Amino acid sequence: MNSTETTTSAPHGARVHALVRKGWLTNQHGAWAMMLVPILVGSILGGFTWPQALLTFAWLAAFFFFNALGLWIKVGASARKRAGGKPLDPKRKAAVARRQARYRSALITYASLAAVGALGLVLIKPDLVVWAPALAVCFGVAVWEMWRDADRSFLARASAVMASQLLTPIAFSLGSNPQDWARMWLATAVLTLYFVGTIPYVKTLIRERGSRAWIRGSIAYHGVVLTVALVIASLGMLSWWIVALWVLLLVRSVAFPAWSNKLGKPLRPAIVGFTEFAVSTAVVLVLVLPATLS
Repeated sequence: MNSTETTTSAPHGARVHALVRKGWLTNQHGAWAMMLVPILVGSILGGFTWPQALLTFAWLAAFFFFNALGLWIKVGASARKRAGGKPLDPKRKAAVARRQARYRSALITYASLAAVGALGLVLIKPDLVVWAPALAVCFGVAVWEMWRDADRSFLARASAVMASQLLTPIAFSLGSNPQDWARMWLATAVLTLYFVGTIPYVKTLIRERGSRAWIRGSIAYHGVVLTVALVIASLGMLSWWIVALWVLLLVRSVAFPAWSNKLGKPLRPAIVGFTEFAVSTAVVLVLVLPATLS
């Protein structure tokens, strides 16, 4: 790397870090696929329309608001945990308020953008409000887990997955030809099972690397889903492409933790990231190709 690259990349990295610290950006890169793939699949199956672009805008704003809110809540949750659950004294309360203030601009901005986008969608298609209770429940569960300082728990992650997967039928309903609801619900189920499975799988590579319990749980989850898919496909009620997809996911859940353990260190983020991009692409293709779910 030459000196020009060093001087230009360092300020850029500092700016990005500052945006992450203030809640404007997220450093959870794996969330992007979970956030956008359901809208993409629903839009393809239902037919592309411009309101789906508004949906994407509103969902991105909501996602970034949720990220900033999580950081805001975590400041207080961590302080209460350090205090042993006792009420915070005035000095600690003031310190918490100062730290939380850094997220205020991001919270207000993203909340406003998400509200504008959501209002526009409801004006275009009023019956979209039917999805509000389900989204509110998922949101409430995730916020509760954050309040408990358990934002990385399986329940918190699963609630975020469930909220994201609701975007598949929402995007589908906004499509130019939303007719095949059976196929759409099957696609939603496959996406939900896939992204729920990424929760234990990613833990086996990062925070729970080397944990036999998490590795066994991840493998068992993918194995059970594969078994069910095999049974349904043998009855002629499911495409064998779905079975093939789950074979791939099961092999991944076994091979990558074993590879990491053999190396004695976590796999490089580039390897994990590129693999997940390829897997997510395979999932999308399996769900949208005409012959796949017929």
